[in-house]
Amino acid sequence: MENYNKLTINFNSMAAAEKAREIATKTLVATSFSDNHVVNPAERMAADLKVEKTHLILDGDDGYFVPEDIDTVLNTVWESIAKEMPEEVFSAEGFADGTYSTMASTAEYDGYNLKIKHSYDDFESTGYVCPHCGYHVAFLGELFKSDEIECDECGEMVRISDCEVIEAETKEIIIRIR
Repeated sequence: MENYNKLTINFNSMAAAEKAREIATKTLVATSFSDNHVVNPAERMAADLKVEKTHLILDGDDGYFVPEDIDTVLNTVWESIAKEMPEEVFSAEGFADGTYSTMASTAEYDGYNLKIKHSYDDFESTGYVCPHCGYHVAFLGELFKSDEIECDECGEMVRISDCEVIEAETKEIIIRIR
């Protein structure tokens, strides 16, 4: 599966969104983030940024960065916008989907602090765990015909409701801008 990246930053005006696009483009090109799977991902991402009404949008069907790397890219872009437009409040969402993981991110800038939250799911360490042997028996969000499932490791029939649930790893950052 190819990587899929999505970004939306919401502003109060189209002029602010246009200025943010210029800042994000300049930041992406200057930092030249790289990815071993994609040629010139930062430059391609910068070229695909667009403004729709009061939103700066990126919808990368062919992807630019793997989920493991997108948080650094988003942090840098969001922080550069906040620093260069300190009076302009914004909210943002970012998403990266890959073969083996996903990363969902949000940001809120209130004119003083940039609050960022990243949730990373590698599809293996999250989900339901067998209460008998500790083996990963199912993924979060997986649909079941009944509440019972057989553990592939120990062979026991376990009720999903009896399994420990391991959530996605979440990281929160607050950056003081001014």
